[in-house]
Amino acid sequence: MTAALGPPGLSYHGLRKRQTDTLFEVGCTEKEVASILGWRTLQMAAHYSHWADQKRLAQSAIRKLENADRRGDRTKKQNGIKIGKHR
Repeated sequence: MTAALGPPGLSYHGLRKRQTDTLFEVGCTEKEVASILGWRTLQMAAHYSHWADQKRLAQSAIRKLENADRRGDRTKKQNGIKIGKHR
């Protein structure tokens, strides 16, 4: 059955997981993903949405860090501790 899906190494589960990840990454809700994939409950959607949420949160944190670097905030303070010249 794997051969019918395309190149060796692909599985139905793997393809379905990738599609699930993509749907969450583009902003689909758990209900939308469950509807598209035919899940009767939101439990599977909630299980898979964790990874998309983690990726989105990590990207947001990196953007904040980069913005702070551009503004020079990190050189002034870090975690409430002043960094730089002390008097």
